[in-house]
Amino acid sequence: SLFFGFFIASNLSYIFLSILFIYLICTFLYTNYFKKIVLVDVLFLVAFYTLRLLAGHVVTDIELSTWLLSFSIFTFFSLGLLKRYIDLASLDENSKINIRGRGYKSRDKNFILIIGVCSGLLSSLVLLLYIGSDQVVKLYSNPILLILTIPLYLYWISWIWITAFRDQMESDPVIFAVKNKNIYAIFVIFILIMVLSK
Repeated sequence: SLFFGFFIASNLSYIFLSILFIYLICTFLYTNYFKKIVLVDVLFLVAFYTLRLLAGHVVTDIELSTWLLSFSIFTFFSLGLLKRYIDLASLDENSKINIRGRGYKSRDKNFILIIGVCSGLLSSLVLLLYIGSDQVVKLYSNPILLILTIPLYLYWISWIWITAFRDQMESDPVIFAVKNKNIYAIFVIFILIMVLSK
C-alpha cells in the first residue's frame, strides 16, 4: 500500500511526492528518536500538521499564506502541549514520576501549562494582525466584521485549556473536541461571520 500511495502521489505532483517523502522520514525519526525528547516531540507534531497543510496547498492549488502558516504553527503547538499536559495531569493521579517512553516529568506540568496557553494566545494575536492586514481588505468587503472572530477564538482556546486544568478532558483532545457541542456552535458562528464579511 505504501508503493501504491507513492504512485498516486507522483501522478498528482512531484512536489506533493516530495512532501509525502519528507513526512515519512519525519515520522520515522519521531517514532524512533525524537518522541523521547522534551518539547522536540511537540515540535515534530507541529511539523506533521504543517506538512499536511502544504500538501493540501499543492493538491488543491489554494493559496497558502504566511499568515495561515504562522497561525497554524502556534495553534498546533498549543494543542500538542495540551496533550502532554493531560498526560502529566494523569501522572499526578497515579503518583508516577514521568511518562513512560517520554522525557517529561510530573513537575513539568505547570511549565507546559504556561507555554501552552501562551502559544494559544499568540495564535489569536496572529489572527488579529491578519485581520488588519492589506491582504484581508482585498478578500473581504466588510473586513471589520472579522474582528468578531477574535473573542470566539479566545474563548475556544481558553476554554479547552481551563477544561484540561480542571481535569475534565479526556486523554485525547481531538476526541474531546469532536464530542463537544460547544465546538460546533463556535464553528458555525465563525463561518457565519466570514460569510457576512465577504
